[in-house]
Amino acid sequence: MRLLIVKNPDSPLLKYVDATRDGQKIALIQNGVYSEKLRAQNALVLETDARARGMAPTDRQIDYGQLLDVILEADRVLCI
Repeated sequence: MRLLIVKNPDSPLLKYVDATRDGQKIALIQNGVYSEKLRAQNALVLETDARARGMAPTDRQIDYGQLLDVILEADRVLCI
């Protein structure tokens, strides 16, 4: 499984990444939680960052421990 961690939703590098790829999970951290496009693709959202930015809770929120678990499960991790 590949993990795509997005911390900057405005990064020009995102246009080179297939966010709909099979076998991939997406985790949104920092300002990445603002990306409605990626949240619509069932991305995981770091609860602490979403709350700090005044966003409503979702059923896909994770805490730091769960994020670490997802990172350690992944064969490859790409952070943008």
